[in-house]
Amino acid sequence: MNKKVQAVMTPVSNEPITLNLTATIPGSNLQNIQISSAKDYLAYTENGTLKIYNLVQGKQVFEKKSPSTTDKTLGVLTYQWLPDRNTLLYFYAKKNPNEVTNVTVYPKATVKTPVIKTEDPNQKIDKVIPVEPRTEKKYGNPQLTELYSLELPESKDDTTLPDDRFNQSIDNLPKGGKIENLVFSTSSNLIYLTVKNESTQLLMEIDVMKNVRTLNKSGEAIDNMAASDRYGTLYIDSKVGNTHQVIALDGTKRRIISKKLNDSILGIRDGKVYIGEVIDDELVS
Repeated sequence: MNKKVQAVMTPVSNEPITLNLTATIPGSNLQNIQISSAKDYLAYTENGTLKIYNLVQGKQVFEKKSPSTTDKTLGVLTYQWLPDRNTLLYFYAKKNPNEVTNVTVYPKATVKTPVIKTEDPNQKIDKVIPVEPRTEKKYGNPQLTELYSLELPESKDDTTLPDDRFNQSIDNLPKGGKIENLVFSTSSNLIYLTVKNESTQLLMEIDVMKNVRTLNKSGEAIDNMAASDRYGTLYIDSKVGNTHQVIALDGTKRRIISKKLNDSILGIRDGKVYIGEVIDDELVS
């Protein structure tokens, strides 16, 4: 199916000059290998460590290790090259050192009204009884998830180091959640991702102001998605129960593109959304 989709999304007339690239990368058990848009850097993981290899100079130029050698849910969760520059965005998870904090709570003072004695008209009616403050435990997310942007120099530049920039923390990613899909809209500076744990799947949007919001419906499963680089519109393959739809999302506004059971998003090229009929993982039409 992948070759058929590639033929639709990248016809021969639009294929890059570099059709075949051969490189020997040191190491073993290399996973999730991704090449940059300029075809001069490779990103991959080796035993839980993110590594960047400069194909022009033939050497590794960056690595990011997991903070734990035992907890496989920590470290680099996922990554992806931006489509128009040598910049890699990646999500990094680590243990929250302040998962449990102590908070001092000051309850409101109570007012006690004594029984009025008629023989004493000057008796004070109200008496404020102070309440001692108490300490409560506040439980936060056991996992901190951080978004980084790794900016790499021109591949022939052997003096400038990669610029690993922390962008923001995301508090509401569930611990151990797996980021299944990750797409960008560079024109609108929006990031979309789906996060799945044992029981739920979340569709999240992150904007340039570091605002995070959840866009999926309750019980909705999302198999595939693509973002328009021109308008920021997100297209998803949505399934709720037995209902399958291709949907366009502009913020929280939804538009149904297709209700056909086997229709699936192939991708976006030159501002056009391509949808194909997929049966048993085969592109039929």
